Amino acid sequence: MTENPLLSVRDLKKHYPITEGLLSRQVGAVRAVDGISFDIEKGETLGLVGESGCGKSTAAASIMRLEEPTSGEVLFYGNGDDSQTAGNNTATDVTKFDDHQLKAFRRDAQMIFQDPSSSFDPRQTIGASITELLEIHGMVDGSRRRAIAENLLEDVDLSPDDFDRYPHEFSGGQKQRIALARALVLNPDLVVADEPVSALDVSIRAEILSLINDLQAKYGLSVLFISHDLSVIQDVCDRVAVMYLGEIVEITTTDEIFSNPQHPYTEALLSAIPAPDPRSTQKGIELTGNVPSPSDPPSGCRFHTRCHRVIQSDEYDLEQSNWRALLTFRDSVSNGTVDAKETRRALSSSSDENHETTVSDAEIKRELRVEFGLPKRLSDRSAEETLTEALDRLADGDRSRASELLSTFITPCEASNPELTDHGADHLASCYLTENEASLRNIADPHVD
Repeated sequence: MTENPLLSVRDLKKHYPITEGLLSRQVGAVRAVDGISFDIEKGETLGLVGESGCGKSTAAASIMRLEEPTSGEVLFYGNGDDSQTAGNNTATDVTKFDDHQLKAFRRDAQMIFQDPSSSFDPRQTIGASITELLEIHGMVDGSRRRAIAENLLEDVDLSPDDFDRYPHEFSGGQKQRIALARALVLNPDLVVADEPVSALDVSIRAEILSLINDLQAKYGLSVLFISHDLSVIQDVCDRVAVMYLGEIVEITTTDEIFSNPQHPYTEALLSAIPAPDPRSTQKGIELTGNVPSPSDPPSGCRFHTRCHRVIQSDEYDLEQSNWRALLTFRDSVSNGTVDAKETRRALSSSSDENHETTVSDAEIKRELRVEFGLPKRLSDRSAEETLTEALDRLADGDRSRASELLSTFITPCEASNPELTDHGADHLASCYLTENEASLRNIADPHVD
């Protein structure tokens, strides 16, 4: 965390209740955002990156109070009635604002949305859309409002004459330029940009990203930039927070993320960036395994169900890819997605159910190994014996016993959730693979904090 931030998010959570029955009894919750913390300094751009569904946009909406957070704090450093003292700054907790305070906060914090086409009223001119915010916040002089809007249109490389045109007359890239102008009309300190270039053609993205950089420098903005694309993040952000299944798993400077990633999920995201050299044969990291649900996140590290570097228990010695496949098979049997009867039916050469017995148990077991990427024989004798017996039980229709046998394959990654650990140079990551390395480094150098 930084010393003089503009915005501090502390243990922010947003859970959506799952209800059932006539009385809408709550039976669970979707943990869209599950305890994230970060700071944004004045004039800084922080990238929040992760795959679709990880909770990035929900986090942005909760920070802006477009969604009501379940718990946590969003501390904005400025003037406010509900304040706490932090150093020489006064922090106001946005989550506790009443309507009047929230209106004042939104003079200082604006949002740019992913789809520029849906963020404008088609019945309003773009000039009216921009100046509406000035009118809401008390500027009654219409000519002054127009002058401000026309000046901003020039700032985003459009013409002042566009003031009286309608949204349908502009391209997607032009609409996003207008959205930038609208976000800046109140001269905010913070702009939250939620996937601002993902809906645009590749040829237009670089122009918009360059424009965001120019406007940030001109107006001294702080920016929370949300994206699923690390190559976009690299161009505009000073620091990066990597988010997975509602949690931040790594946060550091942009240069450090690209040169020294500490979390396997960050490695996978980086490997997905296309190589600019068409002759390159480098392959990205393939994430196999079971994709968890935010309504029922796995125990321990939430990424362990897909992690290509998931830690083995001490009693086994397997190739990493085989250990990953074995855990995936274990989880699939446990949750009931493996059905030997269905496999037998699929392998049967006849649609007649009476002929299903023509598929032998050996074929069933061989097919399951192929389906889950398991070799014909595991290199570890003990692991192979357990797997063989579990496959026998599955072929016999005893899934319960098979699941019991496979439950002996345990990874330390599922025991408890690793905490964000300091790796030096303001680099935090939550992974058991690097946690011990960081602890040893701190012992060796007591000045590391």
